[in-house]
Amino acid sequence: RNDGDTFTDVSITAGLGARVGLYFEDGTSIWRRMQRYGSYLSSSEATVHFGLGGSVAIQHLEVHWPGMIKERFPVQEINSTITLAEGTGVDLSE
Repeated sequence: RNDGDTFTDVSITAGLGARVGLYFEDGTSIWRRMQRYGSYLSSSEATVHFGLGGSVAIQHLEVHWPGMIKERFPVQEINSTITLAEGTGVDLSE
């Protein structure tokens, strides 16, 4: 990480394959997929990283869970790790 830039990390409970979108106040978004990579007897942590550069005007997070549920979560703080679990956000599924 570059110490001069801002970031938000999202840790997801049981969300392998989930798509995570970070929405900014100007209407743009960045999307990441929760995947765990590794090799024999190892894997990466269950976290997606959003490097924000100088942008700090975040509106919310949106998660598309593997079970087809879509939820919205508030972003309270940047430069931190946010832990999310399915069923705890605002349901956007129809």
